[in-house]
Amino acid sequence: MKLIQYNKIALQQYQKALNIRLAALPVIRSKESALRTEVKLQQQQARTLEALLQEKMAAAEALGGLWQHWQVDFLRLKSVQTETHNFAGVKLQRYLGLDLADCTLQADSHPAWLFDAWLLLRDLLEVQVQSRLKATELQLLEAERKRTTQKLNLFEKVQIPHFEEAIRKIKRFLEDEETLIKATQKIVKKKKEAAL
Repeated sequence: MKLIQYNKIALQQYQKALNIRLAALPVIRSKESALRTEVKLQQQQARTLEALLQEKMAAAEALGGLWQHWQVDFLRLKSVQTETHNFAGVKLQRYLGLDLADCTLQADSHPAWLFDAWLLLRDLLEVQVQSRLKATELQLLEAERKRTTQKLNLFEKVQIPHFEEAIRKIKRFLEDEETLIKATQKIVKKKKEAAL
């Protein structure tokens, strides 16, 4: 922090800065609390998606050697559909769905297990995309939570106490200065009266 200037203008500036921070403090506290709660919720959802992903992977591994008959063009991802939403000032992507290329599997020329494998891979892909989006979302929320916590600590533990201390020192200095001026005026007045 900069050096304190002991005058009324500096006192007004410190009071204004203190009032701004005191007014912002409840908003920052509630934002930090909301972010903390949301991070916990997102972590739980990420763990659920991770468990589901492991389950789908195990089901895919169960098909074993049949995968050698799988052709890449049976399942192709065109795009991932998402929408942007805002939580506590953080822009996040919400998963809507997958846009897949048309399936080239045909009931009369492909074995039935390929359709089951196709459904399994589609589900696996969907969970994997959701898991990656959730990880990104969690990372953004956690970064914002840390930044908000740092700002809250800065206000509560550094800036507000500094401004309060500066205001107290300036007021004390101005009161002492005013007392000295009054005392000097009384002395001058008594000297003038004594001279007459």
